[in-house]
Amino acid sequence: MNSAPSTSHHMETRSRAPRRQMCPPGITWLALAYLLSCLLASSKAKVFSRCELAKELHNFGLDGYRGYNLADWVCLAYYTSGFNTAAVDHEADGSTNNGIFQINSRKWCKTLTPSGPNICQLYCTDLLNQDLKDSVICVMKIVQEPEGLGYWPAGTQLEPEPPLVSAHMLTWAWFQVDSKMPITKGDEHLEQSSRGLNKWTINFMRVKAWYTAVEVNE
Repeated sequence: MNSAPSTSHHMETRSRAPRRQMCPPGITWLALAYLLSCLLASSKAKVFSRCELAKELHNFGLDGYRGYNLADWVCLAYYTSGFNTAAVDHEADGSTNNGIFQINSRKWCKTLTPSGPNICQLYCTDLLNQDLKDSVICVMKIVQEPEGLGYWPAGTQLEPEPPLVSAHMLTWAWFQVDSKMPITKGDEHLEQSSRGLNKWTINFMRVKAWYTAVEVNE
């Protein structure tokens, strides 16, 4: 005579959690494709030198675009990413800042879970390649905003100064430490005319003059 299943067995069966449902195939393939694009972008990443980047941006026509010269663009790239095309920074709201100019996914590019307008009409991983074409096209759209380069947080670090100048000033210290900026005859005049100015402003003036004097295509 077969004994009836025990009550404890029934309770154990009922208490088991339902099996988790697998992701739909379409979502799975999309996730894999996105991860693959991230890996490919990382393999093509590059950390530019200052001169390399200046030449690249000059070739793309950024010198003078919307009133900003190469010094402005190089300073922005250094302060935001350290010249690293693969730089990705995560914000508290879940968005990411991507590439050499740290372009945010909330508005400008598309991620795996798109929620913004994707104004630049590209994936955020496209901004991580050493080919700067996508980054330059996107950044040219961003600076058409009323804030210009002040759109980046780099411009708000020093309260007494306007946004763009503040971004320069914070970067100037790096140029001094770099020890590659030549001493020019203009430095004597600068020393005499800079009394009463803070050191950030003096550095700003020196490097601005240096960039103006150096040929980009050397």
